[in-house]
Amino acid sequence: MAFTGIDDIVQSMAAGQRNSIPFTRIIQTGATSVAGRWHEAFTAAGTGGTGSLSGTAGVGVAYSSATTGALPQTNATVSPDTKHLMSMLALTPATTAVPGTILLTDILYVYPSCVVTGTPTTLNNGAARPTRHNNGIGVECSAIVNGALGAATPTLTVTYTNSAGTGSRTGSVTASANSLPVGAFLGGGTAGQLTSPYMIRAAGDAGVRQLDSYTIASGTTGTVSFVLHRPIAEIPLVAANTAGEREFLSQLPALPPIDDDACLALFVNVGGALVASQIITGRLVTAWG
Repeated sequence: MAFTGIDDIVQSMAAGQRNSIPFTRIIQTGATSVAGRWHEAFTAAGTGGTGSLSGTAGVGVAYSSATTGALPQTNATVSPDTKHLMSMLALTPATTAVPGTILLTDILYVYPSCVVTGTPTTLNNGAARPTRHNNGIGVECSAIVNGALGAATPTLTVTYTNSAGTGSRTGSVTASANSLPVGAFLGGGTAGQLTSPYMIRAAGDAGVRQLDSYTIASGTTGTVSFVLHRPIAEIPLVAANTAGEREFLSQLPALPPIDDDACLALFVNVGGALVASQIITGRLVTAWG
C-alpha cells in the first residue's frame, strides 16, 4: 500500500500511523576537526545507544533497526504499508559545528576495521545483506575512520559489484588531510580536498551491491570502516541554537521513503573547527499508509 493523497495521509496519522522520534546524538570526532569535513553521529553516545563501526576486520555485518546506535522506531516494520519521512528538525549549541548539514541515512552493511597501510584487509561478504538492501539500488559507500589515521593522506581504490550485478567496477575514497580523527570520512575526490562523503563510483553505476577488495596508495597507520548506506534526506544547520527544519510533504524531495527495519543514523558536515563531545538534537516524524 501507499498514500493515495492528502486525505489518506491525514487519516493515517490521525489513526496513529505515525512515529515522532526525538533524538540527541554526539557528533563523533577524536580530535579537533575542520570546516567542511563530514563526521558520523553513530558511534558516540546518544539516543539509541552508543553504536559501533568496529568488528572483525573486513567481515561484512548487516545492520538493522535493532542495531545499537540506530534511532529508535516504535514501528520499525509496517509492511504492507509504506513508511515516509514527514518532517525533520535539528539544532546544535555547538558553534564549531555550524553552518552545516545533517544527513539522515539508513546503514545497511559494514566492513569494519580495515587497514590503510601494508596489505589491504580481505573483504568478506559471507553475511547476508538485509532485504532492504535491494541489490544495492541507490546505495552509497562511505569510508569512516574508526582508528585515527597517521600523518599521510591515503587513497583507497575499491573494487565493487554494482547494483546491476556487474563486478570489477572501481571507485575511490581519499583522506582530505593528514591525521584524520576517529569519526571523520574519507572523501570521494582528490587527496587534500574536502569533498563528498560518498565513494566515487564508476560512470553509469546506480548503486553498490557489495565491495570485493581494495588497494592502498600513500598508506598510513589507522583503520577505516566501509559503510554501505542509503541516504534519506538532508537539512541545513545555519547557526548555533537555530533550528533547521524541513517538512517533506510540500517540499522536495517529497515523502522520502524509509524502508522496513531501517538502521537510522545521522552524518554531519560541520562548518567549523569541531571539537569533541558536541551535541545535535532534534526530531523526526514518520508516517505510513
